[in-house]
Order: sequence, then structure tokens, then C-alpha cells
Amino acid sequence: MSVFKKERLPPEEQSIERSHSVLVVDDEPGNLSVLRALLGPRYRVLEADGGAAALALLAGLPPEQLPSVILSDQRMPGMSGVELCRQLGQRLPQAIRIIVTGFVDVGAVVEAINSAGIHKFVVKPYDRDQLLLTVERAIETFEMRRRIELQVQELEATVQQRTAELEAANAALRAANAEIERASLTDPLTGLGNRRDASRRLEAGADERRRTDSGRQVVLMLDIDHFKQINDRYGHAGGDALLIAFADLLRRHCRSDDMAVRWGGEEFLMRFGVRDEAHALERAEALRIAIRDARFPLGEERVGQCTSSIGLACLPLDPARPDWLDWQQVIDLADHALYLAKRSGRDRVVGLFATGLSPCPSESASAEALLSAGCIEVRAAPSGAPPPTRES
Repeated sequence: MSVFKKERLPPEEQSIERSHSVLVVDDEPGNLSVLRALLGPRYRVLEADGGAAALALLAGLPPEQLPSVILSDQRMPGMSGVELCRQLGQRLPQAIRIIVTGFVDVGAVVEAINSAGIHKFVVKPYDRDQLLLTVERAIETFEMRRRIELQVQELEATVQQRTAELEAANAALRAANAEIERASLTDPLTGLGNRRDASRRLEAGADERRRTDSGRQVVLMLDIDHFKQINDRYGHAGGDALLIAFADLLRRHCRSDDMAVRWGGEEFLMRFGVRDEAHALERAEALRIAIRDARFPLGEERVGQCTSSIGLACLPLDPARPDWLDWQQVIDLADHALYLAKRSGRDRVVGLFATGLSPCPSESASAEALLSAGCIEVRAAPSGAPPPTRES
């Protein structure tokens, strides 16, 4: 009993059959003639009278004419069918290989299957219908493998496309998150950093100074004098125009390592490196004069002038005690110095500096307590000319 079903392919599959080539290899012309007559009605038949001839034939064929099935006799002079299939397995790994033989050795069969990828052994004398069915099943196997290969290729292409889409989505998400983070650190009106940005950068700067002993810095708190009156007189549009121009002026006075942020309302904060306390007062005074002498837009093509009160404190406050006060406490001191500048007439620079006296109150002590204890002192930069008129 045959191990194959002796069924015929349905008519609609005849076109599929004709799209396949079968290479038959046999050194006997009569055997080639029989196989040609058997397979010719269904497949394109390629013939070779030995292993070397088969290799030469295949070497000259274009890819679309390569065989789907190789049907070779085993015993041929020069090269056996198994050896031919072994070599063709490297050149045509997708082709289904069938050996026709009159001798069956189980060990040889196993070795041939493992080394040459033999799909089927057909024993002589063979039944023609059985041989034809064997070739049909081989074609089906070839088609199945080709479909699987195409499906794998399509799946790989889909995976690559999905991976590219995912990478693009991740890149867009990272960009969106970066934009959200940037927006969360930016004042929308002036484009300067905001209070959150200042806190982040001051904390990072404090860590850097602790690691590298990178020198002293000064923190300035700036307030636009009489801003409420300007806002009331020129409206919010005029006030916003002034804030934007004021921020631009601060930005122009920043060096690469300096910082300027909008602290809130008409208050701004700056931080920059200084050599010493005198240098801190000198730079702050130069900034105050630049603000006083500038002309700012006030909306509707109006231009005016304004002044600014500035309070400052150095970080560290006392170089001999670099860990005495942190950056948040130094900001509180600069804010208190700003209060003193406004109380003493505005349009001036006031700084709070360490006196070097010890012991001092606890680290949580207020500016008033530190002043009362003599741990800090007030120094003002020389005031400039009286404030100019508000509009010109």
C-alpha cells in the first residue's frame, strides 16, 4: 500500500503546476525520456545526464527558471545523486530534493537526509502514479515553504515598520516631554526662566560649588519701581511691553554662565559669578544705571523710562563658612536687601554681607535676627541721579 494518497490536483491548480520547474538528473537517456513524458504535461522539465551537467545547467539559469524540485538518480558516474543534492542544498536550499534508487540502506538514507536534506527516496522499480504524486506533494511542500517565507518576510517588514513607527512615536513623545519640561521652566510672557527654573539651577549650582569650589556668586533680586502706577496708567498691554523689554535688558547683561529669571510679577532674579563683595556691588550698580538710562516700550508706540531697586547677597555668604546658609536662605537675604532698597528711596542697590562674627543664630534665623546679632551688615552702592520722569 502506498504511503501517499493517489489524488489528482484540482483543475484550478494546473496553472500553479505549470509555474514550477522540475530538474530530472539521470545518466540513462531512457529514464530521462520516461520522466519527461510523465512530468512534462504538468511541469516545465529540465534535464541533465549527470551531476556535473546539472550543476552547469543551473549555473546558467536566471532565478525565475530555477527548479522547485530536483529528481535525481542515485547511482551515476562521477557524482552520486546524494552528493549532487548536497551541493545543490548550498546553492538552492529552497528546492525539494528527491532521490531515485534501486538500493535502500537505512544508514545511508539517514545520513543522506541529514547531510543533503533529501525530502524523499523513491525505490526502483517505482509506480508512475506514486512517483507523480510524490512530485506533486514535493511541489506542495515547496509552495508551503515559499508561502511561509513570504509570510515571514511580510512579518519582518511589518515588525520593522512597527518598530520604526514606535521609534518615531517615542521620539515625538520625548520631544513633547522636553517641550513640556521647557514650558514648565519658562515664563510665557518674557521667555526667561521662571521661579521653578531658578530653584533647579541654583540647586545644581550649589552642588557644583560643593564639588569643585568654583568661587563666589551673587544673587540679585530686582523690582521695577512703581510698576503698579505704570500698569494703571498704560494698561496691562503697556505693563507687559515693559516687562518684556526689561527681561531683554537683563538677558543682554547675562554672560554665558549667568542666570536671569522672572521671579514673579515685576520681580526678577539674577545670579552671576563675582570676585568679591565689592565686585558684586559694582556689577549690580552698573546694571541699575543701565536700567535707569534705558528707554522701554509702553505699548501703542509709547516709550518711557523706569528705575529698579536691587537687593543682593553672596553665595556662599561667608567664604570662611561655605555651608552656613544655603541658596534658599541667601535668596531670602537678597529679598530682604531689596526691601531695604525700596524703603530707602528706590533706584538703588543694597547688599547684605557677612561680618565674620561668630557665633551666630541658628541657620533658620531671619535676616532681622542676623542683623541684630551683628552677623550680617548692610552695604549700599552709591546712588545715581534721581529717578527720571516716567514718559518721554
